[in-house]
Amino acid sequence: MANEDAQRTVLVIHPGALGDVLLALPAIRRVRAAFPGRACGLMAGEPVGRLLSACREVDRLFPLEQGSLAGLLAGAEAIDWHLRSWLDRADLVIGWMKDPEGSLAKTIGALGANRTVIRSPFDSDCTSLHQTDRYLEIVGLGLCGERSARPLQLSEAILHEAWASLAEAGIRREQLLVGIHPGSGSPHKCCTPGVLVKLIEQLRAKGTVPIVLAGPADTDQLRAILQSSPHPLTVFDRLSLNAMAGLLAHMGLYVGHDSGLTHMAACLGVETIALFGPTDPSRWAPRGSHVEVLSGAPCTCGNWPQVQACSEKPCLPRQVEQVVERCLKKMQDRKKRLPGIRRHGTLPCHV
Repeated sequence: MANEDAQRTVLVIHPGALGDVLLALPAIRRVRAAFPGRACGLMAGEPVGRLLSACREVDRLFPLEQGSLAGLLAGAEAIDWHLRSWLDRADLVIGWMKDPEGSLAKTIGALGANRTVIRSPFDSDCTSLHQTDRYLEIVGLGLCGERSARPLQLSEAILHEAWASLAEAGIRREQLLVGIHPGSGSPHKCCTPGVLVKLIEQLRAKGTVPIVLAGPADTDQLRAILQSSPHPLTVFDRLSLNAMAGLLAHMGLYVGHDSGLTHMAACLGVETIALFGPTDPSRWAPRGSHVEVLSGAPCTCGNWPQVQACSEKPCLPRQVEQVVERCLKKMQDRKKRLPGIRRHGTLPCHV
């Protein structure tokens, strides 16, 4: 314990949602590479923090839900001993958030951190376009040269538990699973239920097994799909993030909108088709040769209120046949890239 307490540290503060934190993963890795031998702490939401801890991307989690950031913002007197000790040994603290008065940086510096950088990736003076590059720009250690980073590595325990859930639902190992996420952080970024129901039916007709994956914010979209589907659907919803990650890792293909689950599928190395519309894929899409972005007509809405008022959403994919065609192409590419690899057990994302 004494050695652990003496180890130098770095700390990353990210108050964003799942997809935002995963877009910052290359920057987190860049920080770790630039500070070898330091323990890496993450101050973020507990679900995504636990996922990154389980994948050994970070060494210590300071959950937002336990008041870690609130304590920092309140001043040095409100900070608990564990965080105070971590900051006292910190060679770098990166905070991807606004600090207009500089009070947060001042508090962190007063607690012993050698260097503190607090800056929002939404600042107008950020020169990079893609959000991942904005995080890297703020870190100041150079932009990421590679577009396909190594995938997240889930533990065998998470993978086995996920497979047990699939087996309980009647899934066999030889079946090719296609994960479908009907929701997003906003319903205005989602295709109509009818489009997804047709997609599910056509994928089923091609011999795949569609698996509907949903989170707590997807209740309305999930209900609409269940009511519209002519056949019973296999659904997994309201799981922990680690459990959902385990299920995604067993998918041969994933189809979803601009959402945290889409970014998680991409980070796991799953063949991913991302359905984008009102949000700009050049800014927000997950990266990688295994990711393909599909959109409809160019979005003509000038701001988010106009997006919310737009009922037609022509910017989202509407031609189901196009989506199915790209799904089949993705599955063929996967077979060529991973010959002889079993769909489950020894997972493509671990190769």
